[in-house]
Amino acid sequence: MLLIKDINGNEELVTNIKGLERTRQVNGEKTLAFLVVPDESNEHSFGMIDTESIIAFEGEEYIIKQVNEQSNGHKSIKQVEAIHRFFVDMLNCIQLKVHNGSITFANVLEFVFKNTPYSYTIVDPFFAERFENFGRENCLSLFQKILSRYGAEFYVEGYQVYLQREIGQKRDFQYRYGYNTKTLNKEISTKNLATIIRGYGGTPDDEGNYPIEKEYISPNVEKFGEIYADPVVNENLSTVEGMQNHLQKVLIDEPQLSITIDIAEIGEEANEGDYGFVIYEPMNVDIEARVVELKETYDYNLKLIHTAVTLSNLRENATDTMVRIQMTNKTLGELTTPDGDLTLQRRRLMANTNVFMDHLGLHLVNPDDSSKRAFHGSGGSAYFGGMIYIEREDGYAWVEDGIAKFDFNVQTTNPSFTHVDVEARNSWFRTHSTNYVSCDRYRFAHKSRYLKIDISQYVNSGGVCSVAIVDTKTGGILAERSSTNDELYSEEGTYGGTITIDLGVPSNDDLERRDFYFQIKTSDPTKEARCRFNGVWLEG
Repeated sequence: MLLIKDINGNEELVTNIKGLERTRQVNGEKTLAFLVVPDESNEHSFGMIDTESIIAFEGEEYIIKQVNEQSNGHKSIKQVEAIHRFFVDMLNCIQLKVHNGSITFANVLEFVFKNTPYSYTIVDPFFAERFENFGRENCLSLFQKILSRYGAEFYVEGYQVYLQREIGQKRDFQYRYGYNTKTLNKEISTKNLATIIRGYGGTPDDEGNYPIEKEYISPNVEKFGEIYADPVVNENLSTVEGMQNHLQKVLIDEPQLSITIDIAEIGEEANEGDYGFVIYEPMNVDIEARVVELKETYDYNLKLIHTAVTLSNLRENATDTMVRIQMTNKTLGELTTPDGDLTLQRRRLMANTNVFMDHLGLHLVNPDDSSKRAFHGSGGSAYFGGMIYIEREDGYAWVEDGIAKFDFNVQTTNPSFTHVDVEARNSWFRTHSTNYVSCDRYRFAHKSRYLKIDISQYVNSGGVCSVAIVDTKTGGILAERSSTNDELYSEEGTYGGTITIDLGVPSNDDLERRDFYFQIKTSDPTKEARCRFNGVWLEG
């Protein structure tokens, strides 16, 4: 059972809880999700399960932010989503003042936490940073900017916030195949691998020279060779030490891994941020990785029964993930889970992406090409320039780079639209005409970029069989293919070859239809030309 407190301060115990799941992430975020089924035992508390009510769980408080109620016979079941109260408290506090200029880590924290119920403890040293127009926002948004600028991580105990360069510990725990793991999914990439990086900081002079110039060379240069990363230019990094730390932090000098494990035996408990070892012989995995997320499932007695652990060596720490916590802006009204457990193939859509929020919603823009962008708001989501990837449960990419990986129908006329000089016999269109004559006509909606046609061709020895695809409306030839194949059972005669026609950008008008003819001719009236259309489809 859970203790619940409503907005009027009334407290009761909630029973008959199903499928409670707690998610803990390295960015400090904690969420709860569970079902409550009404019965006699919770008649007194079922009505209190509403937004803004407080749930107490394992010594921490969570604020209900979403309740979905579904009918089940004469009763209704409530699906509850709640977030740790730290995020709500920080969101509800505003700093109206503005700071400009350099400021120490302690002073900027005081600036943000002054109006909140929380205190803070700085565990590791941090260098001063420069801010412009810092303020006049909710304190959660400002706190996110601090984490990003200083490269800090945090965790919360009660009303005390602890800040470190990196939370968690170096642990000796192992997740090993056949010992304490059920399943394992692994993604690995060297796309962003580099071993050398240069940085330029401070305010440049009139000739564009920066007072801070630093090069960092990874120890892995001996393993992978000299691979240069894009230089870092950041005027806010005004010390050699600060630049050195930043370069070392952002350089991706080893293959990036993302691994999700279902734990069969909990054993020694690992917490978010901890480092341990993953040993999985079937995939030849033996690495040190960091726990970035834990999803814990509890039974109806609130006893832990299952844990899914996501480990990674990705250079995406709490500051990066906090950027995508939509709770930092009230216009969205709810907190959604960041992408701590995304596969690397999906993560690439987020790589090098500018993320910001305004009164409309969340914007994601590729800094190298502003036409590649995505938007999420209360009215829905939109993707431009291929910024969408959809993967099925079995891992197959259904949509990649915004392109659906399935074909669309192309319909033929019935009966065939065949010229008098063309005969359809024994699976071939046949002709002796030296002028193009029609074999068939097709119609389709312009819903994909490419028209694909698989054609088999044959001609008596010494002749040339030519096939054309002709636009019905304009009479222009979209594509043409000639063949001297004189063997009926050759690979070309049996399986043919594929013609690809670029139709241009697909139409948004469902009513737009396009038509084309298949036409055929021979180079010599004494040489019979034949063709067969094995497949016609749209894709891309």
